[in-house]
Order: sequence, then structure tokens, then C-alpha cells
Amino acid sequence: NASTARAAILLFDQVPRNVFRGSAQAFAADPLARAICQGLLARRWNAGLSRHEMQFVLMPLMHSEHITDQRLSLSRYAELGDSFVLGFARAHYRMIARFGRFPHRNAVLGRTSTATELRAIEAGNAW
Repeated sequence: NASTARAAILLFDQVPRNVFRGSAQAFAADPLARAICQGLLARRWNAGLSRHEMQFVLMPLMHSEHITDQRLSLSRYAELGDSFVLGFARAHYRMIARFGRFPHRNAVLGRTSTATELRAIEAGNAW
């Protein structure tokens, strides 16, 4: 149901990022969080949620390294009408549009960073 889906999104998107910060485990549950988010939206279980609740429901899309998820994130965050949060969605989108991944994850995920990605990381483009 909707309540369980919202709780699961928080559990699989936010908890690992905080408990396992700085390790690959921080991102291990991302596919599950994203699937639950997409299922919630497909079933329209988001109807009646507050803007604050929706910000968290949509985070798996913002955290995704898939450009289609990033586009949906932009659209959905724009609908919320919160320019501050939309700014974060735009920044995430730009990173994926530019690199196809989040460079700041490269080290913990065992990926080699390009020189351009290293400059982006040095510029503070990480969350």
C-alpha cells in the first residue's frame, strides 16, 4: 500500500546513504528504492501526499544514474513548485547529462574517473 511504499523508499534510499556513507553499500539498494518509487507513481499512490512527503518519494529518481529517471525527477520536482528542491534536481540532472554517472561515486564504486570528472569532483559537485 501507499504507506508501506513511502516507508520502503525512505528505508532503501535514505538509510543506506547515511549508515554506509563513503562506501559502495550506500548505493546498493538504489535499484530497489527506484522500483518502489516508480510503482508508487504508476499506481498514483502519491495523490494527497504533501510536498515534503513527495520530496522524499522522488529522491530515488534524483539519485539515479539513468537519464530517463533524471528527466522524470525534473518533471515531478517542478510540479511540486519548490524552487529550492528543484535546484538540486537540476544539479543532479546536469551531472548525469554531462557524465552519464555521478563522478563523486566513482572511488567507492571502483570506477576510474576521467580528468573532467576529477575536476567536477574538485569543484564540489557531490552530495
